[in-house]
Amino acid sequence: MLTPNDIAGKSFAKALNGYNRAEVDEFLDKISEHLEATIRESDYLKSQVAESEMKLTEYQLQEESLKDALLVAQITSNDMKKKASEEAKRVVSAAETEANKIMKIAETEAGETLSRAKADADKNINQAKHDYKEILNAVEGLKKDYMDFKEKYQYILREQIDVLDRLVVEDELTDV
Repeated sequence: MLTPNDIAGKSFAKALNGYNRAEVDEFLDKISEHLEATIRESDYLKSQVAESEMKLTEYQLQEESLKDALLVAQITSNDMKKKASEEAKRVVSAAETEANKIMKIAETEAGETLSRAKADADKNINQAKHDYKEILNAVEGLKKDYMDFKEKYQYILREQIDVLDRLVVEDELTDV
C-alpha cells in the first residue's frame, strides 16, 4: 500500500524539458496531505464501525435479556393475576358472609331500638300532656290571682280617691 511518506519522499530523475520540479513537488505534497487525511478518516470510520458493531452486539444481547425478562414477567404477571383473582373471590365471599351476619344483628338491634323509642315517645307524650294540664291549671290560678289583685288594687285606689275628694272638699270649706 502506498503511504503519504512514500509520496512525499518520492523523487524523479531530471530530464531535459521535463516537468517543473516545484509544481511536481507542490502537487505531490497536496496528494500526500490528501492521502494522509483520507487514511485518518478511514481509520476513524473503521473505529466508528467497530464501536458501532460492539454496541450493536451489546444491544442484541440486551434485547435478548429483555425478551427473556419480559417473558418471565408475563408468566409471573399471569400467575399473580390468577392468585389475586382467587384471593379476591375468597375475600368477597367472606365479606358477603360477614355482611349478612352484621345485617341480621343490625336488624335485630334496630327493632329493639324502635320498640324502646316508641315506649320512650309514649312516656314523653304522656308526661307532656300531664305537664300541659299542670301549666293550664297554673295559668288559671295566675288569672284568678290577677283578678283578685286587680279587684283589691281597684278598691284601694277608690278608697284613696275618696280620701282625696274629702280632702279637697275640706280645703274648700276652710278657705271660705
